[in-house]
Amino acid sequence: AGCTFTPLRGDDAWRPASAQCLEIQQGARNGNQYNVGADVYVNGPYGSRASGIPVIPGKRYEFSGKLAAHRADSGLWIHFFDANDVVVPGGAGTGWVTRSSGGRDLSVWTHAAIFAVAPAGAVYAAAYWRKSDTDAGQTTSFAWLCQPYFGEATVAQTVPSTYTPGVGRGAFANLSKI
Repeated sequence: AGCTFTPLRGDDAWRPASAQCLEIQQGARNGNQYNVGADVYVNGPYGSRASGIPVIPGKRYEFSGKLAAHRADSGLWIHFFDANDVVVPGGAGTGWVTRSSGGRDLSVWTHAAIFAVAPAGAVYAAAYWRKSDTDAGQTTSFAWLCQPYFGEATVAQTVPSTYTPGVGRGAFANLSKI
């Protein structure tokens, strides 16, 4: 949909201090019927067991991250798949989250989170970040994702887990690339 996906440079004014961040930049509105500019599958190709995050049916999971957007919306989603790479109903999403302007101070970014129980038959999850189409009448839009986290959640958990650099839990903790 005319989007460019990159990690932010170290000298970029939108990169949070002492943090890494992913950015989606898009030109004018593409006008697709779904109002989507881009989907970024943070653990690899969508619907691929080889890159999926293993899950256990009946366990509750969290997908969270800090989001910001300019002239667009963004949100987080989880889909669950069976051993044949078929979607198992029971996924979840944040929907479009409250916009924040981003910038170097992560405390003003939206800390979005989804909690979902892996349904019966699920063997892996695909976690993705979605950016909407550019706002009508605008020539560009941007969305940013920082500190993504996927891991098992407690039964009563309603707030995102606190991000700790180098923490050993969560599926992203041991990935060599994103």
